[in-house]
Amino acid sequence: MNVAAQQVDIYSHERAGLMERLCVLAGVTTYREPVGSFTAPTGRVPNAHVLAAALAFARDHSGISRDVGPDILEALVLQRITIHSDNITGKLGCALRDVSTRMRSIDYTVMRHACHRVLAGCVYGKEAVRTKGVTAHDWRFIETYGTRTLWASAEQTLNEVKRKLHQL
Repeated sequence: MNVAAQQVDIYSHERAGLMERLCVLAGVTTYREPVGSFTAPTGRVPNAHVLAAALAFARDHSGISRDVGPDILEALVLQRITIHSDNITGKLGCALRDVSTRMRSIDYTVMRHACHRVLAGCVYGKEAVRTKGVTAHDWRFIETYGTRTLWASAEQTLNEVKRKLHQL
């Protein structure tokens, strides 16, 4: 099964980006998505503050482990590696090791370094360079699955932000 053929181009100009969709949630409409925006009632907290609060409260506190979805969303929106990149790459490495037994044979530090490169590739929109110590076959898996996992987490967080904004 060819996984790459089913993947939507995440950097396509046809699809509204995360920042554009966040602006829609904050009440700023765009030509791509002119409906569905959220605006705070007049006389209350400004939209930018409501959006910042929703992003802050998007974190899932129900589990023991720390939710990194908001950190991933922040990195993708700001297009920079944030101070939370070690947490993100650690969680991504654990997710990769849970999915494939083959990934467990890769050294822990090499896996963290590979995950950091995948995160940087997602954030900056460039293809990540293969890490030393990882075979080409393993790298394709790490890059494909890692990219999908990061973007899926950001999408899930954005949906959670939207849900919490409409509860206000």
